[in-house]
Amino acid sequence: MKKTKIVLEFEKDKLDALVFYLQKKEEKLEKELETVIEELYQKRVPAVTREYLESRIVSESKPKSEKIKEQHSVQINTSATRNETIESMP
Repeated sequence: MKKTKIVLEFEKDKLDALVFYLQKKEEKLEKELETVIEELYQKRVPAVTREYLESRIVSESKPKSEKIKEQHSVQINTSATRNETIESMP
């Protein structure tokens, strides 16, 4: 999965205070921001688009040998269907 860095501008004093209070609760700013952006993504990106992107991510993360097996399986099933169709013709 490709990742992109996000750069934001925020007042230094406010950021220092935020980090200070997060550390008191043993929390990390990055983790909190990831949670917020994920919630925003879920809220604003249509479900169909999220499903499409997730299917691409899963496909990209599969090892090459698994992809080849899937392609081979599809070719075998296609051939079997074609042969059955030909045999069932009068």
